Amino acid sequence: MTVDLMPTITCTPVYDAGDITNFQAIRASGLPCAIFGAGIMGEVLHYLCEQHGITVAFLCDNNATKIGSRVRGTPVLSVQEATTQHGKVLFLISVADIQDVVPQLAHYGQTLWVAGGLLLQHTMLPANTFSTADDFVQFALDACISCHHAYIHPDSLFLRSVDIVITERCSLKCHDCSNLMQYYARPANRTLDEIMRSIDGLCAVVDDINEIRLIGGEPFMNKDIYPVMQRLLNESRIHRIVVFTNGSIVPPPHWDALLRNNKLFFIITDYGTLVKNTEGFVHKLRDIGAAHYVQPPNNWTACSSIEPRHRSDDAQTQLFQRCCAKYLFTMLGGKFFRCPFAAHVDNLGATPIFPDDYVHLDDWDGSAEHRQLLRKHMHNYVTRRLNFLQSCDFCTGRFLDDPKIEPAHQTKHPLTFQKYR
Repeated sequence: MTVDLMPTITCTPVYDAGDITNFQAIRASGLPCAIFGAGIMGEVLHYLCEQHGITVAFLCDNNATKIGSRVRGTPVLSVQEATTQHGKVLFLISVADIQDVVPQLAHYGQTLWVAGGLLLQHTMLPANTFSTADDFVQFALDACISCHHAYIHPDSLFLRSVDIVITERCSLKCHDCSNLMQYYARPANRTLDEIMRSIDGLCAVVDDINEIRLIGGEPFMNKDIYPVMQRLLNESRIHRIVVFTNGSIVPPPHWDALLRNNKLFFIITDYGTLVKNTEGFVHKLRDIGAAHYVQPPNNWTACSSIEPRHRSDDAQTQLFQRCCAKYLFTMLGGKFFRCPFAAHVDNLGATPIFPDDYVHLDDWDGSAEHRQLLRKHMHNYVTRRLNFLQSCDFCTGRFLDDPKIEPAHQTKHPLTFQKYR
């Protein structure tokens, strides 16, 4: 399944007309309703519609593996299929990346929509009601609310999520790692000074960040992760800090108070017998009351090869529009990138230098004048409609409907690639 390319179109958000601002108004409107997004927030919105006597006709999703499935007994359709079968409906948008959904709906003539995150504000959800753990439901709920609020109020410089790579080292050697750890012959930790300067530069120019994600490699292989977490926890612009780990390194007890901070959230990928300490890591988080979610290594795709493809600009544009990683902002080596692939091929020297592919954040001199210049540059980089990055030509592409491959296949030696510098 492919997703049609959409022009930039402005939809009419129903709530701006003042007639639909809550579930009661949706029910009173008499409009047929659908939900865009068949993930956990789609499930939550569906449940709340049921509680308010609203019938959801169907859900839509761009993930081809979800088409034909059901959420709480309701079918999941593609947008094209839904428009053909049902005509014009009122869409409740549940996905955090609402900026991608609105023009897609408009492309199919669906101009009535409500940002679901605004409906979810101040919502108290019952425990043990949904298909995933309560901690993760709350995590996804907070992200949806923050992202939709920022979309409706675009004056501020808001970032949904930023990955900070604090180490290239990992306890695994996965052949198909999408963060390209398999190419590092001499993986190293990023220095605390470099990480702190990058955080200072980022926080100087943005207004709000829904979440910072600390990643590697395996982030706990860098012992400076703890002062980094403390710095991020003390930053009011950052609402949540998420640590992605395989659980191979159990934190020592003297950091327990830090780890249970309610701004912290741990996502542990359970690789089974490949990692010995995962069970102990999870038990520790449970014992100290730290919010966390355990997931299997699902949905791996073959998206990690590095080589020039020599595509045309049109082909590059199509690849970039379909890419599901184009908003995975990543900080590495004092630079801010649109995606992890661009960050790591630059760090590896696996491409020529592409200065338009990133923003330098670690050279902020602390002055108000430099802050304004850096903020303007950052705002333009984040908000302008890019056709593609120069580094896209070295990437195979990363799409929601890509075939899945065996996860975590291990390699004994670093993979080779052509170095440009």
